[in-house]
Amino acid sequence: MSVETLYQQFIESDGLWAIERLRAFDVAFHSFKYHHTRFLETIRADSPTQYELAQQFIAYSGSIFPVRDQAEQFCRYLSEASQEAYRTRLYETVDLEVSDFLIELRNYVQHTHIPFLFSPENVSPRYTFRSAEIDTGVYLHVDELRDRGREFRKEHAKQFLESHEGELIAVEPLLERYFDDSVTFNQWVLGQFRDEHADAIAEARELHDSIVEAISDH
Repeated sequence: MSVETLYQQFIESDGLWAIERLRAFDVAFHSFKYHHTRFLETIRADSPTQYELAQQFIAYSGSIFPVRDQAEQFCRYLSEASQEAYRTRLYETVDLEVSDFLIELRNYVQHTHIPFLFSPENVSPRYTFRSAEIDTGVYLHVDELRDRGREFRKEHAKQFLESHEGELIAVEPLLERYFDDSVTFNQWVLGQFRDEHADAIAEARELHDSIVEAISDH
């Protein structure tokens, strides 16, 4: 079989499509992981400036949505049984209040306003806290998000805001919870996708190897 024929079969194969979907997710997730790490490093630094925090906040918020979007796209190409398991797993694995709040916060940062990030040095005594010991870290004030006029549309995000009305919320635990949930949930999604498309992926890899072999023989 000619190289041209093998190549045509390869680029039209379902396996190549599946491999490209996996690669797209890998790029999105590594970008999210990188900005997650950088934002945490900035939060944990000694006296980070508002500029440094805002810069990392913008980058982090922009990296959240592609991961969620890719996972939802994977779900569309799973079997009906796996799609049902996806929904069950989502509710069992992910803190939806935190997840939807951060997704909505991404929209807020990208389209409305960069919220002020409080630190112990600039906190007013009139604010309340979820923790009795506040001596480090960075915080969001819930009322500022509610007062800017952009509606947080997702129901779980609304519940999160309502349950923390008037409070300063520590950013770092939100980031860590969302990251841990994302890793656990997306590993399951990727596993389901790979299992259901394993034969097609294997066939595409065999075609790729055949192309390499055919070229080397020339």
